[in-house]
Amino acid sequence: MGVKHVMKKKRPDYVDVDIEAFYAETIGGAGGAPRGLERDLITKYFGNGDHVGRGDHDAALKALRAKMEEGTSFKGPDDGQGWIWLVADLNLKVGLDLELRKETPFGKRPVLVARQDNVAEVFDKVDWSVVRRRFNEVLGVRDMFNMFIKREKPTTTDDIIMANLQ
Repeated sequence: MGVKHVMKKKRPDYVDVDIEAFYAETIGGAGGAPRGLERDLITKYFGNGDHVGRGDHDAALKALRAKMEEGTSFKGPDDGQGWIWLVADLNLKVGLDLELRKETPFGKRPVLVARQDNVAEVFDKVDWSVVRRRFNEVLGVRDMFNMFIKREKPTTTDDIIMANLQ
């Protein structure tokens, strides 16, 4: 009788995050309302949006901003550093998921960050093209070096929908 070889899972390897640099890149734009992919995803998760991008986009953006300013509707613990993150996660069970967090989002992909005491600054100066690039990294369209990622076929419903929207 053979003995089954059991491997220990490796613990994730985390690196220090330069939050100030991430924030500076986030607020390097002209603000305003998002367009395209980021607009539709914000509407889907913070408004009345559906899977094909329909919904009240302005109301959803206002709802996201209000939730970030209030700082009460978030997942996970509060690490006390004063940041609030919009993070994305792509997994096999639920597909794409967006959520607000008040801790450095290890294991998830941050797409937007704001100072809890000055959320208005991020919405006044956000660079939506940076946010879109970060969403594309999550969705597997481009990597962090802005290179196309080759994929065989979409793996989740959200992937199929996103592929059809582009």
